[in-house]
Amino acid sequence: SFKEGRLKEKIRACINLRNVSISRDGEKIFATCLLPQMVVVLDYNTMKPLKIEKVKGKISALYELYSQDKAVFTLRDKPVVGVVDTKSLKFTYKKIEKPIEDFFIDPFEEYIIGTTRRGSKLTVFRLDNFEEIFEENI
Repeated sequence: SFKEGRLKEKIRACINLRNVSISRDGEKIFATCLLPQMVVVLDYNTMKPLKIEKVKGKISALYELYSQDKAVFTLRDKPVVGVVDTKSLKFTYKKIEKPIEDFFIDPFEEYIIGTTRRGSKLTVFRLDNFEEIFEENI
């Protein structure tokens, strides 16, 4: 098995992988793909796909929350934030005003801090409702 370090077969989630993240319970791996555009959820122990979520846009990154069974991702080319319930694997999407290309989540998991494409603006959103609360030209 994967946990024992004896992976017996090759795993390829996609052609162009953006990033990977492990669920807070350690049971699932989330792989974000630029080609094809999707999120692949793998079982941590077997590496078998549990779900493939096709996405209409280029994923910037996906990050797990430490305090909740959720993960958050943004699209580099569309004004959308995606949220994944890491237990049920339900994906929900929230429209925002502008795309976020690069972002991080503050240590208290209250805010998403991100930049627009080409880094011209820094924007802060509340994580609970994705309301924009701050924006600054950089």
